[in-house]
Amino acid sequence: MSSSNWIAFLDADDLWKPQFLEQAMKMAHELIHHDIVAAGVTRLDDYGIPWIRANCPTGLIENFFEASRTCGRSLLHASAIVIKKEALEQVNGFPENIQFGEDNDTWCRLAWTGPIGFVEEPLVIRYELIEGNTSRLPYPVGKTYPAPFRSFRRWKKEGRIPLNLYKSSRHFVASNTIYYLRQIKQRNNSKVTFLRLLIRFTPICIFAPNQFINLIRQCLPQFNNKI
Repeated sequence: MSSSNWIAFLDADDLWKPQFLEQAMKMAHELIHHDIVAAGVTRLDDYGIPWIRANCPTGLIENFFEASRTCGRSLLHASAIVIKKEALEQVNGFPENIQFGEDNDTWCRLAWTGPIGFVEEPLVIRYELIEGNTSRLPYPVGKTYPAPFRSFRRWKKEGRIPLNLYKSSRHFVASNTIYYLRQIKQRNNSKVTFLRLLIRFTPICIFAPNQFINLIRQCLPQFNNKI
């Protein structure tokens, strides 16, 4: 319903620093032919201790997936982006009826369509474990399988993933799927469900081998002892 050409999001438990919009729009005007600009994020834990995401350089990020791998987690956070409304509409926006992973799914589809502007300075504060945060809720199982995995499979079939982004985006999706499995293990009580999903997603998870091995070690202590 927005009438603006640009849209910015702000989660209820996050905070923009005063210069966020100014710096983001300055970058957007410098990169006039690109559709999305992101900024760095400082995360605060339960004790108010900050953790600043590993920085990527200010400028144009040609490969969001490789940059996220270098930085240790997704380069984009919903509260730290401004995006052209038209670009969001072209990738059909956020997936509906998805409780977890809808943000990373959307970032993947946007990143497959073009580069991303990035402001290195952490201009957004994210409160990690505030009361009511979704990180405290059980993970859903069923039709809410990791949205990035579903989009990767669909876009691959349609030939819409650029060849130069294929391997890095496959690794990103594998990492995201492993994160999903780890959350299922930690938040849900059904070992049967976890093992069923582990078998289902092993074909994609092997493309992030180090993380996958760590997951196996965590869920199979006897295997870890033998190692």
